[in-house]
Amino acid sequence: MIHRRLMARRALLCLGLASALPSARAQSHGKILCGFPAGSGTLDLLSRVLAEELGKETGRTFVVENKTGAGGTLAVKALMTSPPDGSTLLFAPGTTLTIYPHTVADAGYDPLKDLVPIACIGEYTMGIAVKNDQQVRDLGALVSGIKQDPRRAVYGSPGAGSLPHFFGMKIGEAVGVQFTHVPYRGSGPAVMDVVGGVLASVVAPVGAILQHKQSGALKILASSGERRGARTADIPTFAELGYPNLTSTGWFGAFAPPGTPDAECERLNQTIARIFQRPEVQTRLAAADVDPKPMTRAALRELVATEYRGWKKIVQDSGFRADK
Repeated sequence: MIHRRLMARRALLCLGLASALPSARAQSHGKILCGFPAGSGTLDLLSRVLAEELGKETGRTFVVENKTGAGGTLAVKALMTSPPDGSTLLFAPGTTLTIYPHTVADAGYDPLKDLVPIACIGEYTMGIAVKNDQQVRDLGALVSGIKQDPRRAVYGSPGAGSLPHFFGMKIGEAVGVQFTHVPYRGSGPAVMDVVGGVLASVVAPVGAILQHKQSGALKILASSGERRGARTADIPTFAELGYPNLTSTGWFGAFAPPGTPDAECERLNQTIARIFQRPEVQTRLAAADVDPKPMTRAALRELVATEYRGWKKIVQDSGFRADK
């Protein structure tokens, strides 16, 4: 009888362990959702930096899942249905929350309610670049060439409804030419079409085109920063060229699913802030032309709300619709 009871207890214990294993395995893995393709540019690169460093901090293996399409909104929707336990984060450009929702009749999410702000990673500047073997010495030469041949007034961007998309339109307005926009799925494909001579120019985060400038394939004609940086010392700013209204920056942020407990959100905010203070991580940010911009969760929430309201009229006035 005693032997039978011992065997029964062992059987129950084994069943308990077996049922706990999947849960334990799930707890040991995390996910970073990225709305653009692998290798597509700065966002994907920094998603992998974040996944790697979060793994070191937490002892949990984080993987990057590229949920591409619809201006990054598929990744947002995947986040909304993820468990609110800190195991899944969305890493996105601010424009996925502040611009894209205004370009469609129904984005399928409310950026002010359906995502929980965790941390701002950093700011980036944008630039306009052409193939280096073109007879285009500077921005003025590009504009002159377009006025002579309007077919050159074509630029690519990382996607319709992205910040580079609208920034390209602002460049056209500022220099007095009518640009034609060609959207891509990420900066990488757009850049490669310029390098290959398929596309006249590209407007993208400077970090996504810097390596192609360094290799001699691209020429960056101007950047949107307030001043030249250490890695962009030979690239003029738009302000220097007489276009102060083209000074602009974008930002990247991390977000959690709705319902994630505040304590977990605060822990993630502090963990991510600590990660991006490390000298070796800041070196990787600098290589991508991203300046660290730590802020509280409340400050990030206010940033999203302010830019969401500000972009609404700009998008409406532009007449652009991503769903038409």
